[in-house]
Amino acid sequence: MTERSHSGGTAHESTDGAAPSGRRVPRLLGRASGLLRWTSLRLRLVVVFGLVALTAAVSASGIAYWLNRNTVLDRTQNAVLKDFRKSLEDSTRSLPLRPRCTELQDAARQIAGGPQNYAVLLIGVDREGKDCAATTDKDLLTLRGVPDALRGAVNEVRPVDESNPSAHHLYWQRKQIGDTPTSSPAPR
Repeated sequence: MTERSHSGGTAHESTDGAAPSGRRVPRLLGRASGLLRWTSLRLRLVVVFGLVALTAAVSASGIAYWLNRNTVLDRTQNAVLKDFRKSLEDSTRSLPLRPRCTELQDAARQIAGGPQNYAVLLIGVDREGKDCAATTDKDLLTLRGVPDALRGAVNEVRPVDESNPSAHHLYWQRKQIGDTPTSSPAPR
């Protein structure tokens, strides 16, 4: 490449006969800039649509997981409560209205002895008018461990009619003991 000086300016010539590099660079930059703008827009659209699709897929998966988890938990919980109610009815049917503490303790053991291995706390008033609490696991379930709101719900007397055959209902509360979620039914 040689340089020649013209009146007041410098011109660049290529020895291979190509256009001067001063003009070539702007044309290449212009083409590259146009190409980058087109590619950049296309790239941005692809990235945005990809992110939208990824967000929608993750959201749909999360919602499906949450719904399935709740369905399985509800189904399992209802089966356990049904089993507990049956065990409770079978074990307390023969109890007198005011059982002795030993009778209450035997009923608690019978309820807990099923395949589910329940921890049971039965509360009653014995023949002498004293409160009696019979538990199958003194470390896990005590009268002090039953929340006041659950006690209040259990003690609530409802009117008996054709749609409600019992004055008292079975209530339960889900709680976490260590790393294990548990349900605490509270029959009365």
